[in-house]
Amino acid sequence: MNIVREVALSKKSNVYVVGGFIRDLILENRSVDIDFAVESDAKGFVEGVFKRIQGKLIVLGKEPLVNYRLVHRGSILDFVEAAGHDIHIDLSKRDFTMNALALNLTSWELHDIFSGIKDIKAKIIREISPSSLRNDPVRIMRGARYISVMDGAKIEDGTICHMKEYSAGLSSSAPERVIDELKKMCAGRYVGKGISLLFEIKAFEHLISSYMKDKTEHTSSLEEAKRFYLSESIRSLVESRSSAVYRLLFCGETDKDADTEKIIIISSLFFLYKSVFDISEKELGNIIKKMRFSNHYHKRIVSICSWAMELKALAERGCDDDELRLFIGRHGEDSYLSFVILSACCAIAGLESARLKRIEESFLRLITNEGRVLLNPEKLISGDDIKKNYQVNAPAEIGEMLSRIRDLQFQGVIKTREEALSFIQEMGRSNN
Repeated sequence: MNIVREVALSKKSNVYVVGGFIRDLILENRSVDIDFAVESDAKGFVEGVFKRIQGKLIVLGKEPLVNYRLVHRGSILDFVEAAGHDIHIDLSKRDFTMNALALNLTSWELHDIFSGIKDIKAKIIREISPSSLRNDPVRIMRGARYISVMDGAKIEDGTICHMKEYSAGLSSSAPERVIDELKKMCAGRYVGKGISLLFEIKAFEHLISSYMKDKTEHTSSLEEAKRFYLSESIRSLVESRSSAVYRLLFCGETDKDADTEKIIIISSLFFLYKSVFDISEKELGNIIKKMRFSNHYHKRIVSICSWAMELKALAERGCDDDELRLFIGRHGEDSYLSFVILSACCAIAGLESARLKRIEESFLRLITNEGRVLLNPEKLISGDDIKKNYQVNAPAEIGEMLSRIRDLQFQGVIKTREEALSFIQEMGRSNN
C-alpha cells in the first residue's frame, strides 16, 4: 500500500482504498485483498504502480467497467476508475453501507457518507438504496453470505423487504456470480442464517424453478420441508463438518476440505427440492449444469443426492452389513456425505425415524471400523491377470470382472490375491 500511496502523491491523483478492506479492518479481520478507486486515469495510474511492483497485471472486463488486477506476493490489488470520476458518486452505487467507505491515500481522509462505520460496529447489513438491489439482485446473495460468515450480523428490515421484492431477478442474473456467492455462503459458520433468509425471500424457488420443466408449486409441502430443514437439518449438517469421521475422510487436504464443506450444504439444498418436487436425477443434473456449477461440483452434487436416495431405499426395505459395505465401497468417501444428508433430512425424504436409526447405527459402525479397507481396498489382480486366466480381451468385460472382484472384497468373500485368481479361473472354466 505504501507504493500505491507514493505513486498517488507523485501523480497528484486522488486514490482511495474502498470497500471490504476497510470493513475487515474495523472488524479486526485479516484481509490480503485490497480494492482501490482512482478518480481519473486508472489505467495510467496502474501502469505507474506496476513499474514499482514485481507482480502480475491482469485486465478484467471492458470499457468503461475495467478492473486492473495486480497480483503481488500473495496479495491481490484491484484498481477501478471511480464512477463519475467522483468518489461520492462511486460510493452511492455500491451495495451496502458497510462497503461504502473510502480512505484517501494522500490525505488519509475517510469518506463515510452513509454511516457505514456505525453499521459495521452494529453488524447491520443495510442497502445503500432500493436501486442497489434492484439493479443487481446478486447483491441479495451477498447479503446472505455476510450474515453467514459474520457472528451476530443481521439485515435491516427495509433491506429485507427489498430483497423479497427483487429476488425474482436472481433467475436472470449471471449464474456464475450467483453460484460464487452461494458457495461462499455455504462455507460460513452461521450458514443457517443465510439459508433462512434465502428461504424467507424465496430465492431458491426463483433460482431453481426457472430451470425446471414442471413449475407446479407444492407450496405446503415445500414450506413444511423448509421449516424442518431450518429447525433440524442445518444444525445436524453443520455439526457433521466437525465430526471425527468427517475429519478423517476430508480434512487431510485443505482444498478438498474447503470444497466439501460447501458441497455438503449445497447438496442438501438440492436434495430438499429434489424430494419435494420429485426431480429425477437427469433433471437435477440439467438444473445444476444450467446454473453453471463447475464439472467437479456438478458430478459430486448429483451423485451425493442420488446416493442419498439409494441409501433411503436400502433403509426402507432393510439391508444387511454386506449391502452397506457395497454401498460404501462403490461410492467412496462421498457415501458418507449422502449418509449425513439423508440422516439430517430424513423427514423431508419421507423416511421413518426407526428405519433411519437402524441404518445409522450400521453405517457408522462399518465406516468407523472398516472404513480404511472399504474406501481403499488392496488391488489384488490386474487386467492382465484377467486376460490370462479368464481369456477375455474386451475392456468392458475386463472392467466388469474387476468390479465383481472388488465387490466381493467389500463383502469379505475375497481377501487375497490367490482367492481372486481362483475366482476368475473358476469363472473361466464355467464359461467354457
